[in-house]
Amino acid sequence: LNDAIRRCQGPYREAMVHRRTGYNYLHVMRDVCRATAIAQHLAPHMAHAFCGPRYHSWLHRGVTETLRELVSRSVPCGIISNTRWPGFCMDAAFEAVGLLHFFKTRVYSGDVGVEKPDVSLFRAAEDLVGIAPHARPRVLYVGNDLTKDVMGARNAGWCVAFKRRYPHAH
Repeated sequence: LNDAIRRCQGPYREAMVHRRTGYNYLHVMRDVCRATAIAQHLAPHMAHAFCGPRYHSWLHRGVTETLRELVSRSVPCGIISNTRWPGFCMDAAFEAVGLLHFFKTRVYSGDVGVEKPDVSLFRAAEDLVGIAPHARPRVLYVGNDLTKDVMGARNAGWCVAFKRRYPHAH
């Protein structure tokens, strides 16, 4: 199995170099299954295990309380994420730390095949929620990357709040 995973790392690295965003860990594990005698139906389980454990300690202070307050005020919350994890693995990670139920709309680049700042990822979220073009200025996107998040959301016509990753960094 280790040899098969090593053989499949080449195509994965190649996909990352050439920014094939539709290629995620599920695809890697399907390739591993094809390269070995492992049944294809086990690929999702292997991808889930490969994505690793989830810890409450990874959450920033106040995240759960803030989301609870927003939802209690009927503010819809969603996620747009650039990720190599398949969506079901991302959902499992959010569920494991108790956040999944806050996010009714979830758009993951590894499933859609494009990454932020590509406007089509933001449009995919709009389509899921049913946001009309005239309502775009009322959408607030909170992001932590100036190029991918801020420029992507602005290009989509959304308002943006920038959250620095390391608030005490210079």
